[in-house]
Amino acid sequence: MATDRKALAAAGLFSFAALIPAGVRAQVAEGPGRDADEVAEQEPGFEQMPLPDPAMLGMDPAYQVTVRTRRPIARDETQDDVEVKGEELRESARPSTLEALSQENAGVYVTGRGSMHGVASGASGGIHIRGLGGSPNSQVLVVEDGLPDYMGIFGHPIPDAYVPALIEDALVIKGGDSVLFGSNAMGGVIALRSRWLDEDGFEVASDSAYGSYSTVRETASFLGRKDDLDLAAAFHAMSTRGHRDGAGGDQIVGQLGARRRVGSNLCLTAKNKLVHLRGGDPGPVTHPHADSWFDVWRSNTSLGLEWSPHPVRLTIRPFFNLGVHRLYDGFLSHDYVTGAIAEADVALHRSLDIIVGLAGQHIDGAVENRTGGERRKVDGITEPAVYGQLTWRPLEPLSIVAGGRGFYDETTGAPVFVYKAGARWEIYRGLYARTRVAKNFRRPTIRELYLPYPTANPDLRPEHALNWDVGLGYHSKHLEVGFTGYRTQA
Repeated sequence: MATDRKALAAAGLFSFAALIPAGVRAQVAEGPGRDADEVAEQEPGFEQMPLPDPAMLGMDPAYQVTVRTRRPIARDETQDDVEVKGEELRESARPSTLEALSQENAGVYVTGRGSMHGVASGASGGIHIRGLGGSPNSQVLVVEDGLPDYMGIFGHPIPDAYVPALIEDALVIKGGDSVLFGSNAMGGVIALRSRWLDEDGFEVASDSAYGSYSTVRETASFLGRKDDLDLAAAFHAMSTRGHRDGAGGDQIVGQLGARRRVGSNLCLTAKNKLVHLRGGDPGPVTHPHADSWFDVWRSNTSLGLEWSPHPVRLTIRPFFNLGVHRLYDGFLSHDYVTGAIAEADVALHRSLDIIVGLAGQHIDGAVENRTGGERRKVDGITEPAVYGQLTWRPLEPLSIVAGGRGFYDETTGAPVFVYKAGARWEIYRGLYARTRVAKNFRRPTIRELYLPYPTANPDLRPEHALNWDVGLGYHSKHLEVGFTGYRTQA
């Protein structure tokens, strides 16, 4: 969203939304001969809350009904995290998804400026968690459906590229987790998960607004489910004259996804997101910029295979992220990030879970000055990695987590290892205590290695951060409160 709704109200203008619901919003699945275990296998990540015997309710006993509430998307029970529902992001009055997320979580700070964040010098949208992050934002990682999202040359996400229409929920992991997520997860991780319908039907939503500075915004989304096929699509467009001369611009974000469920254990997914940003940096009031424009195209494509025969869950996710950036001063870059992640989550015992994975990605691009025809030489970065995490519950209220990740660093020609360990104790009826230590890392970006913005240094080594925290909290159906003390050394 590109317009503050308070500004719309002050201007006496309008904002409306139309929604066609897919059915009862409580997540209910039913069908002849389906038991609770089958439902859980088809929809991993749900916990089961069985209702009374169907015969007692006057229903056909051939139907089993299971009401499912979605679990947090965290895989480390000891980390300090906050889950934000996608509905809260969609209802927020903030102009961007990241700013809406920071409004729901006091531990996240996102800079803002006008209706768009933009790119390059003068841009906003830097994410700060526990003192790390900033501009460019390469110390806090944004993850979409388990895959890292950042541009190849500068190593940061595009803050205007996230539209909440198809976001199910977001998990903010404070203190980072490079073991599971890799580079850039130093200060924290923002993990976004996509929306899909949980029952047959369709949902169409539209949200339009017109406001100050000739700002027009339209968001439309479609979700559908029929038998074993799921579809999700969204379109977001915004145009504004800007609050100052040179601050106007427009953005278009289109998303399309399809998911096919094969039997009860196999799920295939394909997704694509296309982003176009065009705008300007007006500069400081004392030295305004009249024509500092930018033009950005990005395409993010991913595939997914999930096979979950009990007690194993295997996922394979290849991805390809491509971008073209043009700036007013003649700067032109083409970059891409491509790779794949293969991961197995195995429940060895009811008290012992293990995650093992292989990850690899290649980052490359080309940079030139269109004014003088000068081309900068850059070398691509290839990063293979192996990682694992062990969760042990020696006692029912106690969880112990340990993990490590090893990867090959091309800049030094040597392997690098990061780790984490933590524990969580459920003391009594929602009261818990937890602690965790994690060593995280960030590889140098192509800009830092080869481009003079401000200085190139091909001998840079990976940056590390050691995070330790301890917390005490309480959670119930209506109340959640916690206290955390932390130390970050980077």
